[in-house]
Amino acid sequence: MRLKGVVMCVTAVSLILGGCRDTAKQKADVTVSADTAEPEEQEAAEEENSYYEMKIPADEAQVLSEAAVQAAKSYKDLLLQAQKNSSKGDVLSMDTVAALVKKMGSQGYVALDKRNRENMENYQLVEKFLASQEQKEQAAITVYRIHDDGGMDKTDFTSDNTGAVTVTVTILDWNKKQEPYVTDMVRYKAWKWEYTKKGYLFFERFIPDGMEADGTDAIRVLPLDEELRKMCEEYIEPIGYEANNLFLVEWDEENFQQVNFNDLYDFLYRIDQGSLPDSSRYPNGIGGSEFEDLIEKYFSVPLEQLRQQAGYNSQTDTYPWTQIAGSNSAVWTEMDPEVVDARDNGDGTITMTVDVVSPQLRSDKLFTHHVTVRRADDEDGFLYVSNTLEPGGQVLPYTPRTAAGQ
Repeated sequence: MRLKGVVMCVTAVSLILGGCRDTAKQKADVTVSADTAEPEEQEAAEEENSYYEMKIPADEAQVLSEAAVQAAKSYKDLLLQAQKNSSKGDVLSMDTVAALVKKMGSQGYVALDKRNRENMENYQLVEKFLASQEQKEQAAITVYRIHDDGGMDKTDFTSDNTGAVTVTVTILDWNKKQEPYVTDMVRYKAWKWEYTKKGYLFFERFIPDGMEADGTDAIRVLPLDEELRKMCEEYIEPIGYEANNLFLVEWDEENFQQVNFNDLYDFLYRIDQGSLPDSSRYPNGIGGSEFEDLIEKYFSVPLEQLRQQAGYNSQTDTYPWTQIAGSNSAVWTEMDPEVVDARDNGDGTITMTVDVVSPQLRSDKLFTHHVTVRRADDEDGFLYVSNTLEPGGQVLPYTPRTAAGQ
């Protein structure tokens, strides 16, 4: 899960396939002039350039645009109704995104959401394409990915008899008249291509030197158990791996020493209030009782230990706190959690096995950790009990925003 405006952030770093087609100078850096190059050099240059961008004939671009618009209209009525009833502005709830995905699936489209949080509808068609591509057969498939604002990516994959895959991405949005329109279109030959045993398709667009962008992308093809997805959405995604270290270090109810509660506060606050803390309310830190009540709602940590570890100031009755900002929290490697297993321990606790997926590193298991939670007796609320890391994973380093007690 990523912070709105900060994280997904991190996603902002991602090249939304085509979002970084910049200036003529940048194109010149990767293009060899046909007037000056020898035929062999020209052919080699065109081959290299194709991994960044390929020309799309005007008539074909028109067909692709019309198909994207037609597909978007298949969920238009449902989208408009959801936006009318929404109190979150342009951001749709995950339930709404899921409904849009299922609506497209019911009409035969291969569909999922942009963030791989919903199972792909009609995924068997993609498996069939991938099998043909692996056998170096000519094949094609179209995948639709719905954004959390109702926009959409239409991604066309075509393979040839060498196994090479051409990717064409048509990006669509909605105008003020609530009509779908194409905002961008890009075509390139997949520079890197991998389908994993877990069911992740990683593909990458070549990005020339000097361009600050990331051409990697990832699509989960095989479905996950819906109950596991719900657990991930409730317990793991709201915290995530950015701007806090809860799931990056080991701890339990006997030893919280490595947890930075000051940085974690923002995420617990968002779970409770639906938004991040307003910095104007805390110019000199967070009030003692406010901080303690929220932390103790989710952790069974002794008060004296919390005060010592989180830098409590008894004179001002405050805890130090630093607002999240791009300068102190940006992580340039996107990390997404997937709960792949869960065990009821029979004592009121549940232990989840979580694989961390990183599109940029083309890894569907960057590292694995196990999170235990304890449900409240009335099922209204829960406590985080422990986090352990499996050995051998690639846990990225964390730099705290607030150094109290660390």
